[in-house]
Amino acid sequence: MCLYHTIKSPNCHGLRGKWQKSDRKKRNSKGKSVKSGKVECRSKVCYTPKERKRCEKEEKKDVVRMKDGNERYFEAALSDFVFDVAAGGAIRHLTDRGYSVEQIMRELSYPVPRIKVEQAVYRHLTDSRMLLSTLPEESESLRIKCLRGEKGEGFSRKLAEAIAESGEENAYMECPFGIWMEKDERRFAQTIACLTNREQEYLLGIRWAQHMMYHRLNDRMREIGMKLVKNTEWVWNFFFIR
Repeated sequence: MCLYHTIKSPNCHGLRGKWQKSDRKKRNSKGKSVKSGKVECRSKVCYTPKERKRCEKEEKKDVVRMKDGNERYFEAALSDFVFDVAAGGAIRHLTDRGYSVEQIMRELSYPVPRIKVEQAVYRHLTDSRMLLSTLPEESESLRIKCLRGEKGEGFSRKLAEAIAESGEENAYMECPFGIWMEKDERRFAQTIACLTNREQEYLLGIRWAQHMMYHRLNDRMREIGMKLVKNTEWVWNFFFIR
C-alpha cells in the first residue's frame, strides 16, 4: 500500500505531494484498472504495478529512517538520564557555589565532555532563575529599581545596601557578554581582562544568549561586577526586584 500522502517522497508517483492526471490506465494495488480521472487520496492507488513497487520501496526506507530516529532518540534520552544520575546533582551543587565549568570538571569523579557540563550548568542557572533572559514586567505589586554603576569607593556601599534591601535572590546584574562574544570578541576580551583567570573562566563557561541577560548578584557575580564597574568604560546597570 502506498503511503506517499504521509511520507510525501519526491520519488513517489505524486509530484511534490500532489496527485497527477495521466492518460495511462491507472491501476490499484492489485494491478487492476481503475476509472480515469483524478485518483482519490483515500484509496492511495498507484498508476502502475511498477510505480507501486517504487512507492513501496520508498515507504520501507522511510520506515527504516523513522525506526533509526526513534532508536537514536531513545539512546539520547537514556544517555541524558544516566548522566543526570551520575553527575547532575554534583554539577548543580557546584554551580550554586559559583564554580566555573573548568572547576566543576576537575571536581567530577570521572571525565565528562565539556559541552555536556556547559549545558547542565546553563540549564540549572536558568531553571533556578540565577540567570534571566528578561526581567519581569513591573506591576502594582512588583517594582524594579535600577542602580547604575559608579566609579569610586561609595558605590560598593550603595550596592551592598540595595542587595540587603531586596534580598540576593532578587538582585541582578545586566550581562551583554553574549552579544559581544557573537559580534565583538575583541571588545569582550578587553572587557574581562581586568578579571582573574577563574572569574574569566566562569563567564566563558556560560552559554550566553545573543542578547542582554541578567545574572543574580551572588558573591561570585558581585565581585565580578565591582571589578567591571571600576576598570571598564561600559555603563553597568544593576536591578533589584521588589
